[in-house]
Amino acid sequence: MKKLIGGVLGGVVLFIWGTVSWMVLPWHNTTMASFTNEAAVETALVANAPQQGIYVLPGNHSLDAHLSPEEKEILQKKNYEKMAKGPFAFIAMSPQGTGTIGLCMIRGLAIEILAALLMSFLVFRVGAERFSCKVGLVVMVALIAGIVCELPSWNWSGFPLSYTLVSIADLLIGWFLAGLVIAKVVVPKAEVKS
Repeated sequence: MKKLIGGVLGGVVLFIWGTVSWMVLPWHNTTMASFTNEAAVETALVANAPQQGIYVLPGNHSLDAHLSPEEKEILQKKNYEKMAKGPFAFIAMSPQGTGTIGLCMIRGLAIEILAALLMSFLVFRVGAERFSCKVGLVVMVALIAGIVCELPSWNWSGFPLSYTLVSIADLLIGWFLAGLVIAKVVVPKAEVKS
């Protein structure tokens, strides 16, 4: 039962931190740029990316099944050259939008609670007894997640380093705060057996 409580409370803490991080603090906004002519870009995207999906520029036309292996190889080489020279874009397109802010916040809270529940079960299973060890475990898992999830986007998709570092820092702070709650509530496996 304490794992469940730790997960729900940890998820709520993550959600509150995320709200403060994105809506109060300026650091995320400073890592994102705006288009100089947003209306023109919107028109071009709607005309050329009609369905929800991930679009890249240059596109990976070498995946076309109608091409011969030689044609695919030539296109792939051209893509690598274009990627190196630029421009390169990685766009998540959702022509129908993302839904209301309220709906996004409800989904966000559910995602945070699910993640914190899994973290609570991990803390319980590892069986660390010291408060600092439990918090350290949570932060270490968050650091691993940041490295695995954020650095590849910087490396392969051209995400700016400032955006990547802020995202990792945001993740670490949020999970440190959630870890404090989870460590306080979740009784490790070793203590339950005694």
